Amino acid sequence: MRILFRLLVAVLVLALAAVVGVVLISEGEPLVPSEQRLTDQQRVWAAKWLKANDPRRRRDGAKVNLTLSQEEAGLLANHFVSLLGPGQARVVIEEDRLALEASLGLPWNPTGAYLNLRLGLLVLDGRPQAESASVGGLPLPPSLAKVLLDRALDGLNRAQVLDSIVLTPGRAVIAYTWRRGAMDTVGTNLLSPEEQARLRLYQAKTLALAPGQPVSQPISLAVLLSALLTEAADRSAEVDADPVAENRAALAAAAAYANRRLVRDPSGADVTAPRPPMHPITLAGRRDLAKHFTSSAALAAQGGALFSDAVGLFKELTDANGGSGFSFADLAADRAGVRLAELATEGPQQAGLLQQAARAGLAEGDLMIELQGLPEALTRDQFERDYGGTQGEPYLALAERIERRIDGLRLHRLAQGVPERTD
Repeated sequence: MRILFRLLVAVLVLALAAVVGVVLISEGEPLVPSEQRLTDQQRVWAAKWLKANDPRRRRDGAKVNLTLSQEEAGLLANHFVSLLGPGQARVVIEEDRLALEASLGLPWNPTGAYLNLRLGLLVLDGRPQAESASVGGLPLPPSLAKVLLDRALDGLNRAQVLDSIVLTPGRAVIAYTWRRGAMDTVGTNLLSPEEQARLRLYQAKTLALAPGQPVSQPISLAVLLSALLTEAADRSAEVDADPVAENRAALAAAAAYANRRLVRDPSGADVTAPRPPMHPITLAGRRDLAKHFTSSAALAAQGGALFSDAVGLFKELTDANGGSGFSFADLAADRAGVRLAELATEGPQQAGLLQQAARAGLAEGDLMIELQGLPEALTRDQFERDYGGTQGEPYLALAERIERRIDGLRLHRLAQGVPERTD
């Protein structure tokens, strides 16, 4: 169930990003009423069920059959939604059909706004197909949703994970074979064959970094991006090469490596292969900032800056609701990553300029601003009190200062034609 639910949510988000470039399409009323939220007793049940059925505790190749009632499936869906923030979900299981609906409250809007998700699945011969999908009331083209879901399911088939799904009124039976690394293959399969081949080439470059060094030795993000974008420059020099496409793949490979993900062989041949050694990637000495920077850069390069900004801001506001707290340092890393992606993909000229800067060698000061004056670990109450939320003047003023400091980074001055400082 965990694999299937994550797959469905990923397909929805990716499809929305491809269509409109933004995930925060809000509605004034929740699709699913708040009465569907979990009680403490139900939350405990969901946590115990997931622990008992965690596939990572099973041996490789183990065959698993899960039987869930409609009520149990709804409780698990609610559990996953609650991990994202205040929200609720419900599941309706009919003969050969499953409907998933979820409403996620947007924490920065005091008047009430919701991200409403709808997904309808049809199961034929044990294989699910996307029948309908919408986000916030915006219908997704069925052909696009189907293409993405078909690619993901093809990845499951290649990885030999999902065996069958049988739906009867109020009941679901899911059979799968657990294989380590399977989700890497599923994620890879969402890309076109050309994108997969390009991304695997850049992944090989990341895995060849720092030979002979202890795997615990961190690598600066500046070193990683210098190597990948230099490779992009070499490949862009080839006939008919597209520097924007090369930069996009380089940023995706950097994000995958920083988040310790792999691009698996789409044939599924290396699903069970051991994970190669991967060094920690740091920015300003911190792994979390490197993850924020690279993830935002990769999202912006693929889905646009608006999509990446929305995801980054949503993450910080969710953290303020009992997580690690709202962090302006994280938000600055998100924005710095987005701005780098804009340089990398704005057009062939800007893409080439960034590649040549990387060939000369990047420093962390080219990528990220200093952290002084950027508060972190703010609770929601502190954030609202001190900054007035995301529409308050103090927040907007600090966000503007972050932008101006990013403008002052060497890469962005070069892109604007500003001569390098000689002092």
